[in-house]
Order: sequence, then structure tokens, then C-alpha cells
Amino acid sequence: MEGCKHKYEHLDTQYLYYSRTFGNPTYKRIDRFYCTECCDQKEVVKSECSCYQPDWFDSKNYRTIRD
Repeated sequence: MEGCKHKYEHLDTQYLYYSRTFGNPTYKRIDRFYCTECCDQKEVVKSECSCYQPDWFDSKNYRTIRD
């Protein structure tokens, strides 16, 4: 909304692991936030394609997506 001084609060975080038949897997973290003033929502996506798990990836709380 126009004129809102956004105050974003953390809503939730999703961790996704994209398993590939060939090549390195992709790790993705999606953080969702909402504004307590106008209920605007935004997402911050972090993604990395690597054979090694990134430090920011939660290996105990993720979903696997296969291609």
C-alpha cells in the first residue's frame, strides 16, 4: 500500500531440495514476511546449485522435489 511504513514480521520459511537425475541438486530457501500495518506480503528466495549442502539449508526440515 502507498504511504505505509512497512514493519515486516517473519511468517514462515520453506526449505526445498530439488533432486536431479543428472547434475548437482538445487537447494532453495523461501522466507515469507508480512507487514503488520497493511498486510502486504513479500518473499525472499535464496537458491544454490551445488553438490554440497549450503550452511543456510536446514537438513532436518525440508521437502524433496524430483525432476
